[in-house]
This record gives sequence, C-alpha cells and structure tokens, in this order.
Amino acid sequence: MTLVTNLDLMKLEPKLFVDAADSGLTLVSGNDASVSNTSLTSISSDFVTLEISAQDIVVVSNEPIEIVSVDSATSLSTSRRRMSKESPVLKPSAGTGLAFSIISFELILEHVEALTLVALGIVPNDPDLPVKITDVLNQEDLKRLIALRVVRQGFERAAAVDPVNVTLEAMAGFYAELAREAEALTSLLIDPDQDGIAEGRRRISSSSLIRN
Repeated sequence: MTLVTNLDLMKLEPKLFVDAADSGLTLVSGNDASVSNTSLTSISSDFVTLEISAQDIVVVSNEPIEIVSVDSATSLSTSRRRMSKESPVLKPSAGTGLAFSIISFELILEHVEALTLVALGIVPNDPDLPVKITDVLNQEDLKRLIALRVVRQGFERAAAVDPVNVTLEAMAGFYAELAREAEALTSLLIDPDQDGIAEGRRRISSSSLIRN
C-alpha cells in the first residue's frame, strides 16, 4: 500500500480524475449508477470482487466522489469532496441511470513514491544507513511532495496524448512548477530512535546531521 492514496490526489486536484482520467487505470465503469443520499448502487458491478476500497474515487457524471466504504458487492457509501475523513459526509447529487467509473492512479503512485523515497534516502534495507518511512517526523510534507509529482505526471501523460488541449498543457506546467518548488523546499526530519527528536535531515539528493 502506498503512503499517498487516490483520495489524497482527489483532495489536491479533483480534475485529475476527469481531465486526466486516461492516465490512470479504470477499475470499473458503467451507466447504471443510482445515487440516493450517500449511497451509490450499481447492479451490474461487483465492487467486492474488484477489491474496491475506502479512499478510492468514483467519478459520477464527471464529478469525482470519495468512496467512504464498500457496503456490498453492488453498493458504496460515498461523499463529495471534504477536508478530512473526520468531516461530515457530503451527499452527492442524486440520480438514476448515471454514468460512472472508478479511476485509480495506483501504478503511478507506486512508481513515483519509490523514486521519491530513494531520492530522499528513505531506504529501509540500506546496509549502511537504513531509514524507514516511520522514521520521518513530518510525513505530511513527504506525502505532499509525492502527490504533487503524481499529479504532474498524470497531466503530463494526458497532455502528451492530446497535445492540442491547452488546458492539459497548462495544468501539466502548473503542477510541474509546484513539484519543483516542493522538491527544493521539502526537508524531512529523521528520527530513527522514535523518540520525537530529529537526528538527521533528508532533502532530494542530500542529507545532514542536525543532532549533537
């Protein structure tokens, strides 16, 4: 399982799941979704067999919606975009016979996360200086860096397939700049002793000792 989820990506940039959906993987799609309150039902689907889970994203009539839980093989509990999992669920627009698709960027997430961790020196099996994700005190900074890189790559792939789409090109450029800034500024605090006190710092292709 990756540190960053599809839900994290949707919170950062919902348009990724609509405008750059082809950069991801469509796990299931159909035209028989019924939405009532927070429940989405599709009798043609088997969400359990497909291993759909909470924090996946379903796009209904071009609106990305959070999957809060999988209630049965044909039913999901959902919410419109909200700030956190602790926030109250927000009812999506109701309807029947709606087009839907569940889009995942898991493959890009796995690739980008692996490259980012190595670049930051977060290598658990390093024989000389092993560092685990759990050693990072400011994991939210790490997650944001990974998410920005994934969103950038998603729009870059979409723009490459549709080069005349100036919106995709602009989004790719926008997130490329945000990712570059994050790469320059992100500094991870490393606490291998798990005592809450940072002993080292990790930045892209550099490290330093900061504890006496």
